Amino acid sequence: PPLAMADEDAVSCVAEQLSLAGVSVDALVRETGLRPSDVLAALVELELDGRAERDVDGSVRRGQNLPS
Repeated sequence: PPLAMADEDAVSCVAEQLSLAGVSVDALVRETGLRPSDVLAALVELELDGRAERDVDGSVRRGQNLPS
């Protein structure tokens, strides 16, 4: 079966929690109330769009293509 795309509401919810300082995936799960799999799927879409970036410590921060 084909892989499901992340729900746009989940993508928006995760994007709203991103900052330039970076946040852990665990914190995103807590803050959004989404399932970990939904947060990870949303992050993949955001990363592919350049709206999120992973730091070397595993945290995620706002990408250059995500408006402030």
